Order: sequence, then structure tokens, then C-alpha cells
Amino acid sequence: MVTNEEAEAEIRAILDKMNNLYDIVTLTNAEYNEYLGAQAIRVLSSVSVSSSINMNLYMTIIAVFFLLIGCGGAILLGRAGDILEYLFLKDRLTGCMNRSSCDKYIEKWQGKPLSTGMCCVNIQITNQRDMNSIYGRDQVDQAMREFGRVLRELFENRKDGFVGYNGSGQFWIFFEKETQETIGQEMERLVLVLAHTLPDIVLEYQLGAVNAGDAEEFYIRGLISRAVKERRPYATKEPSKDEGQQT
Repeated sequence: MVTNEEAEAEIRAILDKMNNLYDIVTLTNAEYNEYLGAQAIRVLSSVSVSSSINMNLYMTIIAVFFLLIGCGGAILLGRAGDILEYLFLKDRLTGCMNRSSCDKYIEKWQGKPLSTGMCCVNIQITNQRDMNSIYGRDQVDQAMREFGRVLRELFENRKDGFVGYNGSGQFWIFFEKETQETIGQEMERLVLVLAHTLPDIVLEYQLGAVNAGDAEEFYIRGLISRAVKERRPYATKEPSKDEGQQT
């Protein structure tokens, strides 16, 4: 039989073990809390760094976006004149200045005495309807584009040159400072270039070129009328037997 002294001794031993276990749990809990705190700081630091990296990335993207928008806007504004000119002042088929532009150019000189160097060239395509029936509309449109391109490349870039398409196969070219001899040489070159550019289609046209001083026409309407009167017939090539029969 267990005595009172033995029972008390066992109880004290059990209490001591429980106290030791409690101390161990307390210490372990403190260490675990320290570990959780360190992990929390690490996570927050990582989030902060990631946030910083993402923010820099976003700022870079935004800067590039607005840079592109700004450059695009500057280019658009810089080309606005060319765009408006193409939409409202140029003929879309030939690329030459359109009828409205021709009227404005002529109106600019209306009533003003012309210098002796003023020149006028009139070109009238005479077989456009026949070409449409022989070659088809698409091929004729391409020929008109090439015709306009040749005129522009030869004459439009001159400081005082004007190249316009007045519709119905009629082109106008003006120079403010050329002699009759020079303009005659330029038209000879034009005839050769057109023949070389359009060798597969019979495009017939009449061409007249006059200088104000040589023709003694010192007002724009008189110079225009004289250019029309001076027109002579030309063709990009001689018609073949079949093309001649169809025309």
C-alpha cells in the first residue's frame, strides 16, 4: 500500500515534468513567433521589390506609349498639308493637280500681265473612249496613271512648274521662266519618254506649247488659247492592224 509520502512524491514529480514541458512549449512558441516575424518581413520585402519592379515596368510602357503617340502626332501634323493636298487638290487617278487647282492657278494670273518667260503647255488625249473599248478600263486607268506620273516627274518638281489634270483627258502645264526654245526641247523629250513608258498601248494625244514672249500673248487666257491652237498630234506607238481596225 502506497503511503502518503510516496503519493506526494509522485505528484511532485509529475508537476515538475509538467512544468518542464510548459517551459519547453513556451520556448518553442517564442522561437516560432520569431520565425513567423522574420518570414513576414521577408514577404513584405519581396512584395515591395516586386511592386517597385512592376511600377518601373509600367512607367516605361506608359512613357513609350506616349512617345509613340507624340511622334505619330508630330508626323501626322507634318504631313497634314500633303494629306489635305492629296484629298482636295490632286486628281486621284493621275496624281496631278485637279481641275479645281487648275482653275485657281489660272485665276491667280487673271488680269495680270505675264512676263516674257511665262509658258503654257496643253495636252489633250484624243482616243480615250476607243482605248476603253480596245484595252479595257483597268489598262487605260493604268496608262493614265503612268501618263500623269511622267508629267509630274519631268515638270512638277521645278520651282515654277505647275502640272494639272483638267478632266476629260486634258492636262495643263505652266512654267513662269522658260524660253520657247527650251520648252520645245522639253516637249520633244516628253514625247520620247511617253513612247518609252507606254509601248503596249496606242495612246493618241495632241500637244501644244507656247511662250508668252515669243507668241506675244501677255495675258493668261490668250496664252491658253494660243497653246490649244498650237497643238499637234502624237501617239505613244503606231496602231497595229487589229488596233487600227477596231478604232
